[in-house]
Amino acid sequence: MTDSKTRRTPAPKLQPARLAFLDGLRAVAAIYVLLHHTFLTVYPQAPAGGLMGQTTNWLENGDYGVTLFIVVSGYSLMLSPLGNGLRLRGGVLTFFRRRFLRIVPAYWAALLLSTILAVTVLSTWTGTHWDVSLPVTWQSVVVHSLLLQDFADAAKINHVFWSVAIEWHIYFLFPLLLVLWRRRSMWWTTAVIVVVSTAVALTVASRLPPYTADPAALLWFNYLGCFTMGAAAARVAKDGGVVSIRGTRRRPNWWLLAALAAVATAVCHHLVYAQALETTLFGVMSALLLIALASGQIAWLRRMLQWKPLVWVGIASYSLYLLHAPIIQLVWQYLLFPLGFDIGEGATFFVLAPISLVLSIAAARASFLLVERPFLPTSTRRAEAEEIAQKR
Repeated sequence: MTDSKTRRTPAPKLQPARLAFLDGLRAVAAIYVLLHHTFLTVYPQAPAGGLMGQTTNWLENGDYGVTLFIVVSGYSLMLSPLGNGLRLRGGVLTFFRRRFLRIVPAYWAALLLSTILAVTVLSTWTGTHWDVSLPVTWQSVVVHSLLLQDFADAAKINHVFWSVAIEWHIYFLFPLLLVLWRRRSMWWTTAVIVVVSTAVALTVASRLPPYTADPAALLWFNYLGCFTMGAAAARVAKDGGVVSIRGTRRRPNWWLLAALAAVATAVCHHLVYAQALETTLFGVMSALLLIALASGQIAWLRRMLQWKPLVWVGIASYSLYLLHAPIIQLVWQYLLFPLGFDIGEGATFFVLAPISLVLSIAAARASFLLVERPFLPTSTRRAEAEEIAQKR
């Protein structure tokens, strides 16, 4: 007979440490984007050649980091509805309010700082990647303040902000995704969204002039598909990676499928110039990787992603993403360039990257504590405090 105390014992809650690998992935994505922009600062026009190219040209694909962010976002946001009958806790308005408080205050703070820098100490064209953020106009300030830069002036003020607007607008479609999942199967809904979004992105890309395509125009639809794949990955992971195939429940080798998707992404990158297709394939790989990690198929990688310093960075990865671009330019323009050392581009990269990384992480942690953390739910703040306590 079951003891009464046992019956009253609530089911164990999902502990923060069990999802720490998500913060680790966010840290990896943010650091990769930072290194990508450091690479573009040193090599703004063409890929590096020789030994330098062989060791650093893998940093050319900064969109990979953004894609991973989007997939993880879909995964994370789906966790709550999965435990609530595929419905938003508190309703749609509560969801939008929480998303606004999570995204917009930190973004506006970074926008204000970036605008001040871009009209003062970083207002001069220097031949680096930062030049795409200039000049700052009142129109670009208005557009960015309203989070509409995925439709116009995508790279102005701070060239990383375009993706924030894309994710913000995808949030408005999330309640519709839940409705479709409740009325149709997850697989049907996900497949239709991914195929249609990729087809639209390919069509948009084909109608734009070569090498002048705005990334926001190319990636808006792509990222809707990637976000949906992340949400679907959360659903599969909730069942321990087990899916029903022709009436039989099986647990595929998700890590192997992720590896095959990575190979397909590489083939597309090197043999087929179709950014929209490449982004979708990388999104597939990211979603499969999430399932593999969540279901315990790659335990060694999950342990690496749960490394406490990496999780500590990942907790502030949003601010790290928002603030790193002007910091890279400040270091290059006011520290390395004035030194005038003829050390070569390769050496410049290996000096610029660690300095920018350390300063950006410091700024990100400060931004997280001052701007992000006050708007987080109490449970999230408590989980973050537990992570810091464990780190100590």
